[in-house]
Amino acid sequence: MFQPFRFILFVGVALIAHQAAPLSAEEWQTTKQEDTFKGVAIQTEAKSGAHSTAGRIGLVCFPGKPAGVYVEAEILQAGRLFDFRFKDFEGPEAPYGEKELATLRLKSGDAAFVITSSGAGWYIDGDTFKISIALNDLAPKHRAKVFAALRGKLTAIEVSLREEMNPARKVTLTALGEWNTEPLREVLSLCE
Repeated sequence: MFQPFRFILFVGVALIAHQAAPLSAEEWQTTKQEDTFKGVAIQTEAKSGAHSTAGRIGLVCFPGKPAGVYVEAEILQAGRLFDFRFKDFEGPEAPYGEKELATLRLKSGDAAFVITSSGAGWYIDGDTFKISIALNDLAPKHRAKVFAALRGKLTAIEVSLREEMNPARKVTLTALGEWNTEPLREVLSLCE
């Protein structure tokens, strides 16, 4: 049976990533604002093995009936991560459409949340690769906890992608900091 998400809740202090990542000096910035959707994003770095490039992690709301809330990860100049197989994520026939190849980690206050996900991925603007994780597909009690984390004292967010046939090969985007989460709250308020 197809399960679009598996949700695991860790309560207590947990490390969001096992690799060193600098504190983000960036704040959440509005990236999209139209009548049909709104989004915010934070700049970060995308890493795969010894290679890296610029990246962004974002939160997007498409209001309406039904409303849709998505975490998005953008890998700018994805070609620099030549050792990663983006074909596992690109297009409707890609394994990512059916298999949970993405992981979202959030740390807010004393709680850490981990979501594994299937979803969609595509190239935009030439060599920028984007994936999305639909938060609306979570069970209501889990969605409420994730939304509370995004509204609360969020100190870490990470999106990682793993190859289907070689799960050890990953691309990871991590942002750590103590941010003003008002922009996240504004986006979520449009889709609740």
